[in-house]
Formats: sequence, C-alpha cells, structure tokens
Amino acid sequence: MNRASFFLLTVAIAVISSHAAEQAVVRPKLAIGAAQGGALKVSFPTVAGKTYQVSSSRDLKQWELRNDPINGTGQTVALDFNIEKEARNFFRVEVINPISVKIEQRQNKGVNLTFATNPGRKYLVLTSRDLQLWEAQGDPIESTGQTITLDGHQQVNLYYKIEEIPIAPAPNMVWIKGGKFVMGSRVDEQDRDWDEDPLTEVTLSHGFWMGKYEVTQRDYQALVGTNPSWFTGDTNRPVEQVSWAEAMAYCAKLTETERIGGRLPASYAYRLPTEAEFEYACRGGSTTRFSFGDDPGFSQLGEHAWCRGNSDGTTHPVGKKFSNAFGLHDMHGNVWEWCLDWYADRYSGGSVVDPIGPASGKGRVFRGGGWDYKNAACRSAFRNHAGPARTFNYVGFRVVLAPELLEPRAN
Repeated sequence: MNRASFFLLTVAIAVISSHAAEQAVVRPKLAIGAAQGGALKVSFPTVAGKTYQVSSSRDLKQWELRNDPINGTGQTVALDFNIEKEARNFFRVEVINPISVKIEQRQNKGVNLTFATNPGRKYLVLTSRDLQLWEAQGDPIESTGQTITLDGHQQVNLYYKIEEIPIAPAPNMVWIKGGKFVMGSRVDEQDRDWDEDPLTEVTLSHGFWMGKYEVTQRDYQALVGTNPSWFTGDTNRPVEQVSWAEAMAYCAKLTETERIGGRLPASYAYRLPTEAEFEYACRGGSTTRFSFGDDPGFSQLGEHAWCRGNSDGTTHPVGKKFSNAFGLHDMHGNVWEWCLDWYADRYSGGSVVDPIGPASGKGRVFRGGGWDYKNAACRSAFRNHAGPARTFNYVGFRVVLAPELLEPRAN
C-alpha cells in the first residue's frame, strides 16, 4: 500500500486544501478559513471522551502533527496557523486511540511489537524518527481480539506507535470473521430446491459485523420515526412490511447518524448482507441443513426458529430461540430477511471471492425462512426473492457493518 492511500483507510479523517480558504462539510467536519490578523483558522467539532489530533502535509504522503492531543468536550475546537506558511498545505483531523505496545529487540537487530486488540477492529503500525512525522507501515491489521506480535521485521532507532482505526459498532452487533464455505446444497440434501445449484466455494476475504437480532420495530421507529409493521403490540418483534428499498434507506440513515456521531469511519457503512454473507453467517460454520444439524424430522427446529409449525401465525420478539455458533438469533425463521443481491436462479460454481450477485435480476433476495412458511424453508441454503418495492408481513431484515460495497452495474 503506498503511503498516499493511507489516509483513505485510516478513516474518521478530513483532508482539505487550505488555500481554498473556505468552509467545507465533511465527516468529521473540518472548516478552514481566514481569521482576524491574517491567521488561518482550522476548526472542527468534537465528541466528549474522544481524542483528536490535527496534522498537515504538502504531498499527502508525510504528515506532520500540529498540536498535542485534544480531548473532546463536545464543543468546537479552533486552531490558528500562520496563513503565509500554511497556504499550500493540506490538513486533516483524526480521532486517535493510543494503544499500549511492548517493544523487544531481537538478536538480529530487529524488534518485536506486541499489543492487545479488540475483536473486529483494525490497527495501523506507525513509525517516526522525531515524534513529529509519522508514517504508516504496511496495511491495516485485522484483529480477532487476541494479542498480536509482529516479529523481526521492524527497524531499531525508530519510534513506534499502534493506532486503532476508530469504529464503534451499534449495539448488539456480532463480529463475524472472514473465511471460506460452500454455498448451496448437496444433491442428497433433504428438501433441497432447484436454485441451490451448483455448489460454489465462497471466500469472504474480510470479516464484518452483523446484527445479533433482526431489526426490531423499536429500532426502526427510533431511527425512521414510523412503524410499518402488521404485527404490533411488542416493539421487540422484528419490523416487517418494509421493502428492500426501505431497508436500504434505513441502513443509509444509520450510516449517516453514526458517522456524524464520530463512531463510524468514512470507508465503512451499514448495509444489508450479501446473499453469501447471509448464508455464511446463517450456517455458523456448519455444513448441514440447519446450523444445528440436519434434523430430518424437524424435531429440533422449534428450539431454534419460529416457523409455520409453532408461530401461531404471527411474528415473535427477537432472541427467544437458541442462537447459532456465531451468536446470531433468528437466522432461521421469525421473518425472512432481505439481502443486498439481485436474485439469480443459479450460482456461478467454482471458487469465488466476495460475490455480490448479478447486475440485475427478477427480484431482490430474501433468506432465512419465516413464521408463515414450511419448515424446509428455514434451511440454511433455501432462497426466495421479490421485487425491491414490495412489502410483506413476513419479510424484515438485519444489518451488517463492513467496508462500503459497490453493487455490480448492468452493462
């Protein structure tokens, strides 16, 4: 990764050319303008409890820190610089999260770096010779919450620091580590359907956060201001009668809200899961009909899902059934869940990486089965679809948090 691209990945960063001398709106908002006395004023809002640093650069490669760390109080901070000296500089403001790092020198004169991590976060190693100019070393490091040791390749006579890329997922999000799985159903799987072919090896190259529960009526109403659901009376029930387009709008609004609040970097977004992400998460590492086994007589299904046999013709509050191995509830049953992809009646086969479906199709995919339909529809491989503007009292959704994803475009 070249250093010019580093700032795009370190998120929660705003970069603006100072010689524009005008206010611009970014996230976090960084305003640059002339102040009295010929000073260049750089100002930005802060969030209480977060720490900020301002740096500048002439080439977008090397960045010089311009202030000591500033503890946010919820107020706007303004810094003055010499406008003549700074006229050709770029500026950025970062939310910083200093990480304690242990440094040990090796016999080969390299050093080991050891530091603790949080699950689902990413970390950057930065070096400096003078504690002023810091350079990123390599790509962001993805964590599973374990202690990480980087050994033998770091140089001596440098200062080191580790920074956590600031991402604060919304409540009740579960970190799902990337990996490989086989999408679709085997030819001998009981109740398999014709559109679950051919078996396709899928690699999800990056992990993602996924809602532990389906989006509830309470969640939806708090963000959007309305509750379109047919089954009301308990706002812990999943929201339904939401179209694919409305579910996407919910994700966009959640993204905007979290970015404004300083909890979400510019390169990450809340969205619907891809069909591959949904099946991977639903399976929870299993290869059987359901995440909990094949269950040929559906004797265990009622412990894991609300379906036609036990739902009494209605939705139910989320999280009342057993979770799968990934800690996700209601991946089988309760309400079907919209996915990002257009529906295609066949998979690609072979091996694919991070698939996001075709550029167009008969409808948008929804998965997982629901309270209304046959038991076999709750299988991990079962698929369904409908037009993106349609609504049903048996279809809802859940969200994922991941790097922004562009859909394929039709030719």
